[in-house]
Amino acid sequence: MTTKIPPTHPVTPGSVWRDRRDLFGTRTLRVERIEGERAVCVTLTNSYEVQRQLTLAARRPQDSPLHNTRDMRGSTTRILLDRFRPTAHGFDLITPDAESPDRTASPTRPDGTRPHSTKNVAAPRNPARSNQHEVTSS
Repeated sequence: MTTKIPPTHPVTPGSVWRDRRDLFGTRTLRVERIEGERAVCVTLTNSYEVQRQLTLAARRPQDSPLHNTRDMRGSTTRILLDRFRPTAHGFDLITPDAESPDRTASPTRPDGTRPHSTKNVAAPRNPARSNQHEVTSS
C-alpha cells in the first residue's frame, strides 16, 4: 500500500497556489472556499500553454487553428484537497492568505528567485566604460 505525501501547508480561503503540472509554473489559483473534500478556486493566471496559444491566436487570427482556446483567468474550479501537496500533479503554496501584499505575484522559481525580481536584472553598466567602443572622427 502506498502512503500519501501529507500537505505541507493548510489549505485556507484566500491562499494562492501554483500548479505543478504546468511546465513553467505560471498557472496560479486562489482558494475561495472549502466545500467538504474540495477547494473551490479561481484561476488567477493561465498556464504557459494556454497563454502561448492565446498569444499566437491573437497575432494571426486569420489562419490560427487555436481559435477554440479559452482564457481561463477568472474561471472557477473545484479541486480535491489531496492535490494541495508537493507532488508532480499537486500544488505549491505561494501566499498563505489574502492579507499578503504580494498575492498575485509571479511564483518563485526553484532557485528562489522570481521571474521579474531585481536579482534577475543585469547590473547597470559603468557609464565611464559604456562609451569605450564609440568611434570619434577628428
